[in-house]
Amino acid sequence: MKKFKYILFILIIIIFLTLTADGFGDLLICSRSLVSQMKTPHHAQQKFIASLPQDLDRKAYSRYFHDSQTLQVKYTPLVEKQIVQGDYGIYKIDQTGKRIIGTGSSRHADRRLLLLGASQTFGLYNPSEDSLASKLSTLLPNYQIDNYAVPGHTLSRNLANWLRINVVEQQHYDSVVVLNGPFDYISVCSDRDISHNKDQTLPRLLTIWKKITNKFSNSGTREDAQSSFCDDTRYQDMIVKHIIMDFDALKSYGLSQKTTTLLFIPPVPWGNHANVANLLQEEATKNLTMQYGAIAKKLSFYANQSTDIVDLSSIFDNIGNSFFLDLTGHLTPQGNQILAEQIAARIKEAH
Repeated sequence: MKKFKYILFILIIIIFLTLTADGFGDLLICSRSLVSQMKTPHHAQQKFIASLPQDLDRKAYSRYFHDSQTLQVKYTPLVEKQIVQGDYGIYKIDQTGKRIIGTGSSRHADRRLLLLGASQTFGLYNPSEDSLASKLSTLLPNYQIDNYAVPGHTLSRNLANWLRINVVEQQHYDSVVVLNGPFDYISVCSDRDISHNKDQTLPRLLTIWKKITNKFSNSGTREDAQSSFCDDTRYQDMIVKHIIMDFDALKSYGLSQKTTTLLFIPPVPWGNHANVANLLQEEATKNLTMQYGAIAKKLSFYANQSTDIVDLSSIFDNIGNSFFLDLTGHLTPQGNQILAEQIAARIKEAH
């Protein structure tokens, strides 16, 4: 009996110590996460400001960066991320998720144009008057332009958002411009990490232990996982073909709506000869941008074989000026102007 009590006591002590260590591990991870969250916005802002082209107002762009951090999103079925209605400094969002452009509707507008895409199309870090939508509105005075682009949306989310706008908001358009594609491969290559995701299912104590042991081994690191398949040409082909399929789905939906659908691959700061001397690259991002460049070239190759997709990824090649605000491809006002001129010309040709 005494032996049984002794064994039971030992088991209780072991369980108690295990739970205590696990709880302490949770505390360490939570504390590190909180510290990281406090440091990240300030560090990201400093990096953003340091990368700006020299002719831009640093003080103004500090404010634009701050306003971008205040954007609130909500979950919408199928669409997933949608920006909540509100006034976010340089961003004004209505109840349907549309970004309001300062020019308003033209008195001469007799056509309607829907603009879909990710953060570049949305106009992240651009005040309303400098955004792509505003530039297009000036070039196309007979169009009412509705900017429903959402930062973080892939092509499949653009399609779901278009469906929401059509079915839920009961909005129909003469023309739809979709400017996207690069974010699809960015989201895959920068976020997917099988070994990292598996760690999330482990108890915190084991997660910490695994991270410690990984320091002394060459297996299971995030960098290895990132290199494992976005560097693989077969997966690059798969990613690009998936993007083309999503473009085709958007075109098909446009045909079903009797809408003129124009599909564009936007300018990117990799895989071409644009001036990106202002963009500061840390060692950790160089491999990713090399992957992006390889995939961008493949995407351009496939797009150029299609009669439905217009490749604008290299429109800044050999111009001399720098038109990118950062490594993720957000544009300066001059960059948006050049891009808008290219898109407006295609819209006029289509009609």
